[in-house]
Amino acid sequence: EAGASSAGQFTPPIMGAVAFILAELIGQPYYVVAVAAILPALFFYFSMFASVYAEAVRLGIKALPEEDRPQITLDDWVESLRFIVPLVMVVVVLFAGRSPAMAGFVAIVAGLVIALAIDLITPSKRSALIRYPARLLAAFKRGGAACGQILVAVGSIGIVIAVVKLTGVAGNFGGLVQQVAEGSLFFALCVTMFACLILGLGLPTVPAYLFIVLFVGPVIQKLGVDIL
Repeated sequence: EAGASSAGQFTPPIMGAVAFILAELIGQPYYVVAVAAILPALFFYFSMFASVYAEAVRLGIKALPEEDRPQITLDDWVESLRFIVPLVMVVVVLFAGRSPAMAGFVAIVAGLVIALAIDLITPSKRSALIRYPARLLAAFKRGGAACGQILVAVGSIGIVIAVVKLTGVAGNFGGLVQQVAEGSLFFALCVTMFACLILGLGLPTVPAYLFIVLFVGPVIQKLGVDIL
């Protein structure tokens, strides 16, 4: 489950923050990055499914009997609209070429509208409508706190990246990779793979990606790899 969840970072249509950063760095719309990630995501999940299936066969794990499987009711489908509608709106707005900020705004508005509509049409939840303003304020409060944490993290990442650029460490490391690879793209990619593992230890996705771009990105690009 952890491995499958990790792939959500590069699985279209809604990808991780790195996809938006990549789109900004290469000057392309988000949907270009999303389309390019379809094949790698399919390969990843195919290998994941194959591994899980092989392990289940080896251990003799069987599927749940039909009577033990949870049954999805109409109420479950209606409740799922709270998540499906905002997700669809994000995809539509992003693939229309609008900014991620606009996509997030449209998704929030759509989520509020659909949540209110579901509470209105569901008799058992109409009594909770009087608490709707308080719930809305609480949601904004949690969202603001989460944004504050993200801003602090982004600010810290900016400081580290600035230090790396000013000290010239990125250029020295890139030159070292080029010397080790000796002009071979295969060896350069192998060195880059190990660099990704080492530099990404204990780091979230965004700073790990930015470190790799700064350290080995220019070298790989010089060897003929497309910037995307």
